[in-house]
This record gives sequence, C-alpha cells and structure tokens, in this order.
Amino acid sequence: MAITFTSDNIISNTDLYIRPGSSGYPLYYSTEGIRFSDRMPAFNAAGTTGWLYGNQVGGGNGNYEMGSAFGWTWEQRGQGSYGFDSNGRYYAPISGYYYFYFSTYFHNDNNSYNYIHLNFVKNDGYGWNNGRTPHNIYGHGTPYTYEDGIVVSCNMYLNQGETCAIRPPYWNSNNASRIYASHSTFSGCLIG
Repeated sequence: MAITFTSDNIISNTDLYIRPGSSGYPLYYSTEGIRFSDRMPAFNAAGTTGWLYGNQVGGGNGNYEMGSAFGWTWEQRGQGSYGFDSNGRYYAPISGYYYFYFSTYFHNDNNSYNYIHLNFVKNDGYGWNNGRTPHNIYGHGTPYTYEDGIVVSCNMYLNQGETCAIRPPYWNSNNASRIYASHSTFSGCLIG
C-alpha cells in the first residue's frame, strides 16, 4: 500500500483506516472518498405484531404514536448510551443531521373515506422543520381497500438526547382503518 504525505494531504492508493492508539475506534475512508466510523449511529427496526387500529397504538387524535404496540425488534450500531427503544422512539446519541424512514401497510375496513396522515415528531412536536411539518395523506378516496407502500422520510437535526418518533396527527375513523405492524419498518442514520 502506498501512502503519500504532502503539506496538507494524506493520500492512499487503497482504503485507509485511521485509528487513535491501538484500541480506539477507527475512521475509515474508502477509495471512493466515503467516510465511515464504527461509532456512526444507525438503526433498523421492524414491527412484529399484526393489524393495529388507531385506538390500539395510543391516545386520541394527534397522539397515535407508533410505539410499543408494534412489538419492535431492532438492530443498531454506534449508539453509545442512546439509540432506539421498545417504545418506538429514537434518542440521538450525538448531535447532527439524521435521515429517518418509515414504511407501512394500511387497510380501510369499510366503504367510507378513512384515511391517515403520517409524520415524524421531534421531542413530541410536529413543527420541527422551521415551524412546519411535511404533510401527507394516505387512504383518502380509496374506500374499502389496502394502501400498500406507504413511505415517509425526512432529514432532521437532533441534539444529543433529543427524540424522533412516528406519530399521525390525524387518523380518521381509528377503529375502521388499521396498520399492519409486521409489515412496518422504521430506520435512521446520522448523515452529517
């Protein structure tokens, strides 16, 4: 492996690992210039329970958090003393911008216009994006059918210890439409 030191660069013709001391966490740069670290936080969670109605996942309108009723299982890395928990919340281990992704499967039980909005909340608040929340609607105008492939994602800045969770601000007819938790995923990672 050839390594060249210049006045302001270290150049390697192969992947490069930089480690502080013999037992520290390495910083890794691929030959494509992509930076990785064993401490970069990331998680992937999957629901394990079956169909859940709004009144099974939380309180009244605006408080249906996709929490412990989902029976989350998860993998995470680089979390330190924080990370994903069984209540469906992610606690930022370090400050920075995170990418979050949630996908699920929705069913309308009857022939009326039951629908749902799905949003991310920061520390229980919807207005985390300069006072606004990215808005969406699923199941509106599709009576008595499945809304497969519901996907929401965002980039969110979190300080260490702050939380991100999925919470519909509105779930119309919460006992006549449902989400299949076993077909739901929630994931995220630090992006910068």
